Amino acid sequence: MLISMRTTMSLDDALVQRLREQALEFDITFGEAVNRAIRRGLDALPPSRVSEPTVTYGDPADPPVDDAALRVATARLDEAETRRQAGLP
Repeated sequence: MLISMRTTMSLDDALVQRLREQALEFDITFGEAVNRAIRRGLDALPPSRVSEPTVTYGDPADPPVDDAALRVATARLDEAETRRQAGLP
């Protein structure tokens, strides 16, 4: 089904002139020239980024992870791994 909407908008004089020239060149109405220009502009846009759903694990009732605590725990694990590789207790 074709749906159209009448609207009022302000266009730059230079843009109006270009649209009028295209309308004459292609033997179309000014409105059709505007529609074609908008379509070309929209078609040139990169596709919108589709976000992937976030997968979460654990119980949602658990308290959120504290970044500072996570950094401390990571540092302890790194230190323990370094000791293990060096053969230290």
